[in-house]
Amino acid sequence: MTVLPYAFSASQKLEVAKILKRYPAKYKQSAVMPILWLLQRDNKGWLTQGMIEAVAHVLGMQPLRVQELVSFYALYQDSPVGKHHIQVCRTLSCKLRGAGALYQACRTQLGLTDGELSEDGRFSLTRVECLGCCANAPVVQINEDIHEDLTAESFVKILKALQEDKTVIPGSACGRKSSKPWTDKVSGRQPRKVSSNDT
Repeated sequence: MTVLPYAFSASQKLEVAKILKRYPAKYKQSAVMPILWLLQRDNKGWLTQGMIEAVAHVLGMQPLRVQELVSFYALYQDSPVGKHHIQVCRTLSCKLRGAGALYQACRTQLGLTDGELSEDGRFSLTRVECLGCCANAPVVQINEDIHEDLTAESFVKILKALQEDKTVIPGSACGRKSSKPWTDKVSGRQPRKVSSNDT
């Protein structure tokens, strides 16, 4: 009998069974991503090597194949993250709209650099590729929530609120609905010029 490096809880076994029902038996390896997400969610936002190997065993995959997915996709973490895991988008739309200023604001406010976890375990910071909200750039993801239309100033307000254990509301920092133009009457904002400091 194979001893797995990670033991699924009873509730996880039920969830894995539900996930596997979505896929034909011969394509069960396609369930790898939702199963990884389930385990990560239950483990304070990160996956241990044991979890990765256990998922590989359940799906009949080589552990290296599962590890490749974990290391490729930004939504998976293979080391501990903070209670507030902050991901600053750095791809083109966000970069042009001021993502560099957001990253610097985060470094200044929290004293962290890319890939770091605070000593108290409350915050972690990473720069990631596209978060899929290009029309509302620049954006930041905090845990599972997206914060859009940020400026350095509005982002610092969010960080300060988190430091004070206050609730923050995800979405557009300027009140924009969906992906309406910046000149929309709801936001009252006009397109701003991008300075060299933003990039």
